Amino acid sequence: MPSNQGGERLKRDQAAAESRVERAADAESSARALQEIVKAVVAAGEAIGRLELKAAPALRGPLRKVPEGTRSAMQVTGRVVTPSRAVAAISLLAVVGIVVSLLIDIPAGPDEGEATLGFEGAEAMLVEGFWVQLASSVVLVVTGPLLGRYVRLEHGSASPRARRSRILRRRRGTGRTAGVRA
Repeated sequence: MPSNQGGERLKRDQAAAESRVERAADAESSARALQEIVKAVVAAGEAIGRLELKAAPALRGPLRKVPEGTRSAMQVTGRVVTPSRAVAAISLLAVVGIVVSLLIDIPAGPDEGEATLGFEGAEAMLVEGFWVQLASSVVLVVTGPLLGRYVRLEHGSASPRARRSRILRRRRGTGRTAGVRA
């Protein structure tokens, strides 16, 4: 029997040695694969750098015009989008949100669709997102005109027409500011 134990021990030692050799080979192949990946990333970075150097002179002129174009677009937007138009857009979008909630989401929300095929006893219901959408749209409908009133009070006139008539009254010397010199 003692020779049998020695044979088993020898087999275990050989299996352990083979396992260590396999792990070392796996580690070596992993290290080689990692080196190849690093080489590929470095090569890609160098190629992108060369491309940037070649493209930079061609892009330099158009890119200088971007800040000027942005400034011009902001000026045009500032002239076109007046506070009253912004308030009207907010209120209109809020009404659209309410219409979508009521006409599309409510009928489609409880529809279980294909979920009932995969899950026995599945039940569709309107979740928090629907109610948040509806409530925020209602809040915007209510507060949109209040925002418009706040903006008009902040700027001191109700509309551009009222501002023009006030300026004309001052020039003619009639109206509320007649005879008053500041």
